[in-house]
Amino acid sequence: MSQPPSPSQGQFMPNGRPRPGAPSSAAGSPSQPQYRDYGNPKAYDTSVRPASGLTAARYAPAQIQRPDQAQPQSAWATQTRRVQEVAQHAKEVPVVSIATWLALITLGMATIIVLGLFFLSFVMNVKSRVSLRVCG
Repeated sequence: MSQPPSPSQGQFMPNGRPRPGAPSSAAGSPSQPQYRDYGNPKAYDTSVRPASGLTAARYAPAQIQRPDQAQPQSAWATQTRRVQEVAQHAKEVPVVSIATWLALITLGMATIIVLGLFFLSFVMNVKSRVSLRVCG
């Protein structure tokens, strides 16, 4: 049979919980934090369980693949190689872009000149009509 807890062990168990049958608030007992007993912690530890085939493959270390080209050992080597690759290609002059901009500038200037001439013609015609009315 189970024996009742001896008074020498106190009102609390080693894990901090009150002993069964102990008064809920003992006078003079220190205020201790309430601990929750979740049972066996190893039951929640997934690292010790054997993994299935899919899980093992998912968490397996990645396969090491050798790159197609030999990789340089430093950033300086990478930059030097890139500069050499770029230097091999001659720069093309953007003829289409330059021609497009020149055509747009020319059309813009022509539009401004034509509008200015129409405005000048309008002003001259209005002046001549006003002068004819005053004189006539």
